[in-house]
Amino acid sequence: MPQTPPGKGASQMLPNTSLIDSLIAKAKAAGTKEDARAYSEYLIKMLVPTKKAGNAYSSALSRRLAMADLAAREGKRSWVPEGSVAHAFNDLMTQAADNSGRPAGTSDRPIETNTSVVHQLRLRLYNGSPYLSSVDSHSSECLPSEAMLIMQQLFLTNGAATLSDPSSKPGTHLAGEVRISSRKFPTADSLVSRYVTSHSRSETVKLYDNMAHNLGF
Repeated sequence: MPQTPPGKGASQMLPNTSLIDSLIAKAKAAGTKEDARAYSEYLIKMLVPTKKAGNAYSSALSRRLAMADLAAREGKRSWVPEGSVAHAFNDLMTQAADNSGRPAGTSDRPIETNTSVVHQLRLRLYNGSPYLSSVDSHSSECLPSEAMLIMQQLFLTNGAATLSDPSSKPGTHLAGEVRISSRKFPTADSLVSRYVTSHSRSETVKLYDNMAHNLGF
């Protein structure tokens, strides 16, 4: 049984109760082709800007995620290492930061995460519901759908799990803290939103395709 930080379940990571219930219901039923597709669509819509990337792309990415997830569940493909999830997030942040046209005066300190934080988030999701995380049976690797859910969580937490003062010294967020949004210290969400706003549809698709490639689907 995984050791879960006390009081740090999905309710803290996802404060909207209806969202938690919907996630759990879809994750619980994701073992069939139809339900895996429904869960994948739900996860993609949580992370990918469909209005900019386009409905056709979002649908295609959902199908790819669903196929990868079912294949992993059936033992036909490898699971996603926690290190790959951390790399996918860090690579996405690097691309967005390098190309988002950040205003003068904003911090050059990277928004990044590591494998330890990914594992902590998996434990917290598991504490909310065992249907949201496979950490009990796969301690260092996860299903592709779980990897996408962790990516969404990393967006919410800027690569970590708890809030800290944005003026804190560089690197503290890697120990489990995360910066609060400010003009000088943009959040993961604002950084990617700025990128999407200032780039074309094809460039936005390329950004998320690279993320999916890093996650193996």
